[in-house]
Amino acid sequence: QELGALIAACRREHVFCACVMHGHGKHILKQQTPLWLAQHPHIMAFHQAPKEYGGDAALLVLIEVEEWQPPELP
Repeated sequence: QELGALIAACRREHVFCACVMHGHGKHILKQQTPLWLAQHPHIMAFHQAPKEYGGDAALLVLIEVEEWQPPELP
């Protein structure tokens, strides 16, 4: 649910890359997060984050953003 909200917010704000922290722990989120991302229609790609962004406790996610529309002038 939170992951879906993050993706929706990124699309609205035209943010095409996000860092998702799944943590270390018992690896439940580490195993499930890629499965959830792979099923999402607006996720283009994801990869383990480099060390400075969380390393093996995080994923960098490439998000398909909504097409930008310039504001209408009065």
